[in-house]
Amino acid sequence: MILARPRFKASIGNQNTITGQVVSLVNARLWVNGSTETIPDEMGSYSWGRTSGLWGYMGGKVSGAPIDAPCSGMGYINATGGGRFSGSWADSSLNFSSNDFTIDFWMYHVTTPNAFILGRLPNVSIHPWTVWINGSNQLLLSASQSGASYDFADQALIHNAPALNTWHYYRISRVGNYLYLFANGTLTTTVDVTGKVLWHNNQGMYLGYTGSNCYIAGFRLISGQGLSSSSFSVPTRMFENPYLGNQNATGSQVLTLLNFNGTNGSTTFTESAPTPTLTWSAVNGTALSTTQAKFGTASLACTNSGARLQASYNAAMNLTNVDWTMDCWAYPTENTQGFVFDGREVNGTGYGIIIQNLGGTNGSFQFLVPNAGNSAYTVNIYTTPYAHYQLNSWHHLRMCRRGSIVYAFVNGILIGTNFIGTANIYNPASTWKIGGYQSNFYFRGYTDSFRFAKGIGESVRNFVLPTAEYSY
Repeated sequence: MILARPRFKASIGNQNTITGQVVSLVNARLWVNGSTETIPDEMGSYSWGRTSGLWGYMGGKVSGAPIDAPCSGMGYINATGGGRFSGSWADSSLNFSSNDFTIDFWMYHVTTPNAFILGRLPNVSIHPWTVWINGSNQLLLSASQSGASYDFADQALIHNAPALNTWHYYRISRVGNYLYLFANGTLTTTVDVTGKVLWHNNQGMYLGYTGSNCYIAGFRLISGQGLSSSSFSVPTRMFENPYLGNQNATGSQVLTLLNFNGTNGSTTFTESAPTPTLTWSAVNGTALSTTQAKFGTASLACTNSGARLQASYNAAMNLTNVDWTMDCWAYPTENTQGFVFDGREVNGTGYGIIIQNLGGTNGSFQFLVPNAGNSAYTVNIYTTPYAHYQLNSWHHLRMCRRGSIVYAFVNGILIGTNFIGTANIYNPASTWKIGGYQSNFYFRGYTDSFRFAKGIGESVRNFVLPTAEYSY
């Protein structure tokens, strides 16, 4: 949703609280390395369409990603091969006029090109504003008020001779009559823009351009507020949607809650949801174990091929187009592929919601959600090896849908999102399984405090881990 653009008087000094309208936020969290998909804008229904030569990468060195992202959980755009991502919208939210504004982003220079980096698309040759780098390795801002020349700011210096092959953080802020340009938190240039109105040409924006030869991450655009007029500390966390917050499920929304308390070897699994709607049964030797327990006296152990805890399907398990939250604690004992949760058909065919240990040399957690056509996974989020994963340790896993976005968390840390819009997800109308399915892909380890809530996506940002069993 795009809110009406407010008008604010200038406020001198640095600010941390967002009072303006965040028009655009692109963390490029595609979470499929080398992805050529469109990038959702986290502030609304906008999408950034890709032209040839650009790719998205998750935030870490995995499956061929060339560099690490600047902040945990963030992805980035690989603009080293030409082409661009373009935002097609051109409504009044991009019309800054004479108001304050802030543009900030991370950039990783590979070479010293003479090319546009990001900005508003031009009418013929003049951009309303553009960040570009010249052949002398200077990062510059050029902006227009007339549409005929760069008479708002002409080649204003943002960063002189930035070091190659490292991330740099840049910010451009208008505060009242002055435009402030920053590189890595340090004020580099101040431009007097008294009485000037930034040109609005009804064109969209772009990230990356032909010849830009760089990576871009964490692009943010704020209308109505200039955040900085003096030097500041560089952010260490990615920016999040300031209008969204975490929520807590009520007892009536919790369909199932299994705290797995009991005696060693027991096959009695007590349902702790206030009004449980699922009935669980043990298959192929699944039982409680007192060897490990995150909370209480025991946990779930699946120690045989085909072992699992299974619930027969009922209508409450249909998640076609509704918010939901699934979480549990998992304790892996081997780097072997195994399902913590499997929502596919009983024989493991087709597609369904999955949380699994992906296995491999170093191990990794993976979160999957299918498309409506039962033909692909529209959500595929996984942790970087070595990150958020350790054998013989408890890890909190959470996946939830809120509106148009699916979020995945490990140990309370947001490790990825996928934009799915208003799309339905496939309903296999089959059993739900904890700990494995009928073949050898059982979860080698222990599971505790499994919970599922329908009608609420609890988390959209980092959260404090539970310190006790859930109770309602």
